[in-house]
Amino acid sequence: MAKVFGHDHPIFYQTLYPVLQTVYQIFDPVHQTFYQTFYLVHQTFYQLHFQFVLNREAS
Repeated sequence: MAKVFGHDHPIFYQTLYPVLQTVYQIFDPVHQTFYQTFYLVHQTFYQLHFQFVLNREAS
């Protein structure tokens, strides 16, 4: 069984690898965009919160 699987593995890997690369190339920009958007929202929220705290302490 292991010998058969060992024999089939390179063919399986050669078939799967381009598929995985394609999936990665499609999803990586999506992931990057999502991360950048999330980061911007987080930064904006943090700055607003910081301003709020400063204003509250000033008054």
